[in-house]
Amino acid sequence: MVQEILSHGGDILNFSGDAILSMWKRLPSLSLQSVVHLAIDCGLNIQKNYGTLHSDVGVVLRVKVAISCGVSHFALIGDAAHSHYVVLGQPVWDIKVAEYLAVAGDVIASPSAWRHANQAEYISESFGDGTHTRVLQTTGPWKRFSPSFINDKELLLPAIDLTGDLEQYYKKFALRPVIVSALRSLWWPTLRKFMAQPVIWAVENDEPMEFLTEIRRVVVIFLNIVTKTVTDEMLVEIVDTAYKCVYRTSSAAGGLLNKVSLFDKDLMFLLVFGLRGMSHGDEAQKSLLCAQALKERLIDPNIISVSIGISSGTTYCGVVGHVLRREYTVIGTAANKAARLMTAYPNKLVCDKETFLRSKMDQDFFRLMEFIPMKGIQRPGPVYEFNKYGWPEKPSGRRQPILGREEELRAFILAFQQAMEQQHEPFVKKRDLIYGVVLIIPYGLFRQIALKTLAGSSSERDKCENQIRTRFTSIDFDIGISTLQCCYTGCPWKYGQIEWGCREGHSGNFLPHVLLCIEHSSLDLNALTPVELYAINIIFGCRLELPDNFKFPDDILEESCTKNLVRNIFENNIPSMCIVAIEEGMNMDDESWRLLLVLLDTKTIFVILALTDQTSMSEVALQCLSSNKLLQMPISGLSHWYQLVIACQFLDVQAVPTDLEKLIQSASNGVPGWIQDFIISLVQQGDLSVETTTRAKALELGAVMPTPSLLYTTVALGTTTDNQISLDAYFKEVLDKLNTHESHDTDKFKSSEILGLNPKEHIQIAVLADTFDVLNIRMTADADVMIMKTYDSLTPFEKMLLKCCSVLGVVFPRQMMEYLVECDSRRKIAKAVAKLFSVRVLECEGGDFTQETSKVLVHRSPEIQNAQPPYCSCRGTEELINCADLPKYAFCGYIRFKSTLFQTTTYDLLTETQKYDLHARAVLYLKQYTRRCWYCGEGCFLKLLGRRTNDGLVKESTDLKNTQEMIKSLAEESHHVTGELIRSPKSMEHLFHSSVMLRIFSEELLRFPGQGSEIGVLQKSNAYVRSFSSLDVANCECLSIALAAYVQLIDHCRGAGEHEKLFEAYLEYADLCVNSNTTQALCLLNEAETVIMSDEYWSNCRLHCKIRWFKDFCLGRIVSLRGGCMLAAGELIEARKHLHRALGLFRDPFPTTNRYQQLIRNMHITVRQWMAFKVAPKAFVGTEDGLIGFFYEEVAITLNRLYTLFIACKEYSNTELTAKWSFDYALRSNSNFKLLCECYGNMITTHFNNQEFSKCVKIVNMAIELCRRKRGRLDDAEARAVCVLYTTVFLFYVEYGKKNESLEFGLPVMHMVSMLRESSMRVRLVVSVLRLLLSDLRINETVLLMRENLYMDGEFDLSSTTWYYTYSLMILIETGYCVESYQECERFYMQHGDTMLAFNSKDAAWDYFGCMWLITVRVCAWETSVIWEKKVKEIMSTENKQIEYKIHLQLILLEGWLIMLVREIDAMNESQIAIIKETIKNTFEMLSKSCRRAPIYQPRYFLLLAYFNFIRGNKFRARSYLEKTFELAKELAEGTILMWAEHTRQHWTGTLDPELEDYWVEHIEPDNLLDYRNFNKNVGFVPFTLPLPKAVLR
Repeated sequence: MVQEILSHGGDILNFSGDAILSMWKRLPSLSLQSVVHLAIDCGLNIQKNYGTLHSDVGVVLRVKVAISCGVSHFALIGDAAHSHYVVLGQPVWDIKVAEYLAVAGDVIASPSAWRHANQAEYISESFGDGTHTRVLQTTGPWKRFSPSFINDKELLLPAIDLTGDLEQYYKKFALRPVIVSALRSLWWPTLRKFMAQPVIWAVENDEPMEFLTEIRRVVVIFLNIVTKTVTDEMLVEIVDTAYKCVYRTSSAAGGLLNKVSLFDKDLMFLLVFGLRGMSHGDEAQKSLLCAQALKERLIDPNIISVSIGISSGTTYCGVVGHVLRREYTVIGTAANKAARLMTAYPNKLVCDKETFLRSKMDQDFFRLMEFIPMKGIQRPGPVYEFNKYGWPEKPSGRRQPILGREEELRAFILAFQQAMEQQHEPFVKKRDLIYGVVLIIPYGLFRQIALKTLAGSSSERDKCENQIRTRFTSIDFDIGISTLQCCYTGCPWKYGQIEWGCREGHSGNFLPHVLLCIEHSSLDLNALTPVELYAINIIFGCRLELPDNFKFPDDILEESCTKNLVRNIFENNIPSMCIVAIEEGMNMDDESWRLLLVLLDTKTIFVILALTDQTSMSEVALQCLSSNKLLQMPISGLSHWYQLVIACQFLDVQAVPTDLEKLIQSASNGVPGWIQDFIISLVQQGDLSVETTTRAKALELGAVMPTPSLLYTTVALGTTTDNQISLDAYFKEVLDKLNTHESHDTDKFKSSEILGLNPKEHIQIAVLADTFDVLNIRMTADADVMIMKTYDSLTPFEKMLLKCCSVLGVVFPRQMMEYLVECDSRRKIAKAVAKLFSVRVLECEGGDFTQETSKVLVHRSPEIQNAQPPYCSCRGTEELINCADLPKYAFCGYIRFKSTLFQTTTYDLLTETQKYDLHARAVLYLKQYTRRCWYCGEGCFLKLLGRRTNDGLVKESTDLKNTQEMIKSLAEESHHVTGELIRSPKSMEHLFHSSVMLRIFSEELLRFPGQGSEIGVLQKSNAYVRSFSSLDVANCECLSIALAAYVQLIDHCRGAGEHEKLFEAYLEYADLCVNSNTTQALCLLNEAETVIMSDEYWSNCRLHCKIRWFKDFCLGRIVSLRGGCMLAAGELIEARKHLHRALGLFRDPFPTTNRYQQLIRNMHITVRQWMAFKVAPKAFVGTEDGLIGFFYEEVAITLNRLYTLFIACKEYSNTELTAKWSFDYALRSNSNFKLLCECYGNMITTHFNNQEFSKCVKIVNMAIELCRRKRGRLDDAEARAVCVLYTTVFLFYVEYGKKNESLEFGLPVMHMVSMLRESSMRVRLVVSVLRLLLSDLRINETVLLMRENLYMDGEFDLSSTTWYYTYSLMILIETGYCVESYQECERFYMQHGDTMLAFNSKDAAWDYFGCMWLITVRVCAWETSVIWEKKVKEIMSTENKQIEYKIHLQLILLEGWLIMLVREIDAMNESQIAIIKETIKNTFEMLSKSCRRAPIYQPRYFLLLAYFNFIRGNKFRARSYLEKTFELAKELAEGTILMWAEHTRQHWTGTLDPELEDYWVEHIEPDNLLDYRNFNKNVGFVPFTLPLPKAVLR
């Protein structure tokens, strides 16, 4: 609108609140009609272009325009120091009337303007009053103006000599020619007196105007003066006089006269207290006193009324308007409320609740006003009228006791008694002469009450005991020094005055008076010397005649005659002790202090003097204060025990709510004044009411009730020191009474009865309103005041830097702060940091930058002991070359705010726009510099704020492929491989957890065998298994970096209003915390749900807000992650609910009840997979991308979680459908590496269980191809997914009997498992490798691998150790060679047998029990075998469902049962034979199915089957099965089974050496063990000889 006014030739006279007063001046080149047309056209353009504005908070702002014309008077007011201008005249009065009549959307012309317009050019209508005209539009085309918009940077004054040619530069100001005129003239520096003081400071400091913009807590005064109808000249004179008065008074009080207007509300002044550089903490008090002074001084016959409204609050303080016409002002609720108070309560001085509380003045100065509705203020709260002289209708006096001041009363009474006793003594030692008490009382501790209480207590004591007449002087308490006025009778002059002068800065108008009646006085003036007469004139303010040319150059108070004169006057005229009470004694001048000591020597007065602040006192005052004649008595805040009683006294109730008690104790700091003002404001605002109830009911409500003796005075003040009220004595009395009663009494009214209180007695109780909000209560602002004083003392650049720091939080890195500051000079930043350290605003947090791996995560450095601040404990920081003169802390790399309150206060100074901008820059910094750690290549994270890094799985264009090939070739030239790094064996050695595994797999090639392999597909593609050898998870810090980044991203996204990024940050952060910190993840998901359900998210959602299912999709992601958290926490029922609900939100629910639907879905997915594998892969794989592809990925992730749930719940019928379903959705996008690895692993397991080995091989090939496509290094989650996938493939090949293929995956799996420190997966992998090595008769390597991976002293794991002893037994069973003897294994069970089955995985314990039992059966230790047989039976009964999958354990048990069958046959125990045969047959049936799924166990299975047939006498079939065993053992390279089968054939055919028949049993004894170190693979071993029935042998 300003741009339109300037473009139409107008200028801005004044910004008045929500109104703009503009002017079009008639020039000689323009007619008056043209000027009026310009104004009307401008108003129509404003209505058309800017007439309606929809604000962010949903409020619609509209414009109304009023136009008048005539002769106006422009007058300058003020003086040479500060001036302003006003415009008055008939056009101003006309426009006020027209503006009042207009409504939103109108353009109203007054009669004075419309009569000069060409009415034919406009469409108009007559207004309702018949005189004004509403202009609707022009009759012709719109007159367009195309001004060039100018920004601040273009208008900066050039840093060159102004004498040069600046015409080109002046063209920028052509829109407002008056600026050019000012710049060309020599008088523009005189414009300084029209500028506000903050603007002057900014100009002097070369500070941009934008730096003035702040959100500050200020006190706003609106003053409105209504005058009589006078001439314009007289009005200008009135305005000038009022302006000078207001300016001088407000400046003396520390305020700023910001605005003067005669347009909006008569003669209006806007005053502001608490602006930058002008904040001292007592703005509320100063503003009230300033307003009182203005109301007293603005007295003129032509002034009808002076209305003043005062309000405190947070407002916008800064520059508003156009770059060519702007003003410094305040805008906000506080300013609006002050204006409304001014208009609602005419001719009164009123303030709001906030000003009332923060003034810390006595409540007697305020009275509550009747509520009047105010425009635009819904809940104005209580309104108070202020009068510093108090209100006569308010009752005075106290009937409550003074609490917590017993010691002070005792000390005062003792001093006063001594003074009374020694008053008439002829001589008193100086050290014992105490005739004054100095109370050092902070603000808000009721100085008046303290003074009156002490004076009153001494007076009453004297009346009761000494019967000495005393006079207590009535004192009016206020700021300023006290003035002592003595009334004399019988003297040559009627009144003499002793006036204690005030120091500079305190007005005499505020001096209180102390009146002392002195009845008898005898003073001969003729006998006085000129010096004594001069002393009387100076001290008492008299005008006694002095000799001509009399001059006294010395200090009159130093003269001994002066002291004697004053002493005689007081001793002769005051026969008895007089108490004088003085408030605000720190404002006395030096002469008054010295005079006070002289008066104390008279022994006629006893002074009670109150101070608040000694820091502002002079040295003379402090020296006088330390005199022995004055007793200093510091008064502190009340203990929290008494604060409850204070609240009850103020409310005159007997009980208060617990919430109110806690609030008072936490916020009052023990200041009774704050408690009183706060409670009064609550009552007057309607948040606190008083009700009548019984004590029993109050106890049930949880109210707090002090004893009645603390609430009401029962004895006279100061009568005896023994009867004074003491809370400690009260508590002691209560405890003594409680201890006398029996402890088993449970009556809920017992405590009340013990204390002598009737539970049925009706009492008054305070009740808080339901709408009362504790969080909105503003606490004391003492700390805020100190902070604002420190802040205002900084330079503009230091303020800007501090604001940037406040956006980053309490702790922040220096690099991020420098990014936000945007300053090219690092020295300038270092100097500012040094300054902030020196003033104790910032301090070092201690960061270690010696090995800087991230710009987001900072490692802590050791603290420096006994370091004196300011200091810096950072290590590895960079010091600039040109900054050698700066201290080390100027380059601190990890900084924190010394006070959290300083950070929040500085942050609150920023406007919302500034907050958004700085937070957005912080988000940009985190997006740019959140990189992976140095060990992982410092690349981008895979996913950050919803954007995924291209890792080779996304569809790429041809240009992108060519670019990547160029980058790859350059990387190869620099010997840097981005995906994996092939290291030499020496460099790889430190990466492996086990050096034995390195030696085992170092001989194996990273390719599948070319011959003898059944997997021909891999041979054709020359595929290899990617090792990911560059993975270094052991030193990886990526997770820590990501967590640190997300914590900051959440705060900054919220502050920047970027709700989409905030939602993604919540989900990604929660995904990181699912397995490590479930509670944190659930909290993050709850906050994410709050974001997604808010209207702000959808109003700012630009991409997908029109997609109907997108909201359900977002909720589904949250619910799915919540199900993952429940699954990680073991809450399977809750996890099931959340996962099924997530699938429902994804519009693809899982068929839980209808088996037919499951069958149909399974068939559909199977067909799709067959098409994807065999027929048309391109049509079914990687067909979706963007949002649709992301949707399918999220569904697949949810199904994977459901698959894990089904496995945990042993619902194996649902796992197949879930795995296929998830795999189908994952293939549609084919771009999420972690998801695809999980799906491939699940599908391999599913097809392997279904014995679909060809499909397993196909999926393995696809998984290998996926790993080859993966570009870049793996993150932690991807590494774990690849580890699980490789382990699944490895175990598949192990059980499938493919040794070479399984070893192909052994190296990368062992490397990744070692890096990830996955103990359970490592043990599972090691056990499978041990099985392969044992079958290949590599005993020594087997034992080394066992001892390095299963039995480690550094990481003792009972489960791993159990596997160690289990495989020691297996080596003993298979070969007869001993690693750990049977006795050692048995000793291990004796030590840890109770905890072996306590682990989640019980495989090791099962195999251990089976091996121990088999050894006892082999050696015929039948009694011992019974113990282990019981363990085996427990396994069979408890884990019956899974025993089918423990094939190796089944084979061990089967061998034992066959040996027992031979024993029972020899014993001819038919019943046991039948039982054992039945068990053996059932076991063979299960094993026949299991071994088809795991061919590696088939050789042992057929050997035992041959043994069973040989026992039964079917030798032909036995030999047939034995030959089958030989074939399978050779095919699968099972060396142990091959030797055992050969040994068994020799035994059956009778060719076995008799010495070898019992060789295994003989060498199982402790004294005849075979050491495994003596094993020779070329020689072999002697296996166990399977026993045969005696009948068969015959």
